[in-house]
Amino acid sequence: MAVDGDIEIDCARAKSVGLVVVEATVNALKYALAGLEKGRIETRVRCFRGEVELVVENDGAPFPIGASFQSTEVSGKGLALMHDIAGQLGGALEITPSAMGTALRLTFPVALPQRC
Repeated sequence: MAVDGDIEIDCARAKSVGLVVVEATVNALKYALAGLEKGRIETRVRCFRGEVELVVENDGAPFPIGASFQSTEVSGKGLALMHDIAGQLGGALEITPSAMGTALRLTFPVALPQRC
């Protein structure tokens, strides 16, 4: 995991972000990289303009971009859980194609007295 700069957030928010990292990584292993001999997952965190941005990116099979978080096209409840966490953090979750393959991006504002 690459962390760009100093980021301080409260323990509850850190746990929520950690859960998103775990769920996104499990989903990448289970769906995007399933059946491949090797693959790559990169996780980056950075803070800018008062927002934290977490990106979990993989080079496996592309995510069905038109699928919604509650879609039966994407089995399991992980995406809905991550979407709910983003809402609880006052942020947003998006899944987009990337140069590497597919990127899951969580962004949320940093509340004072936290800093970034």
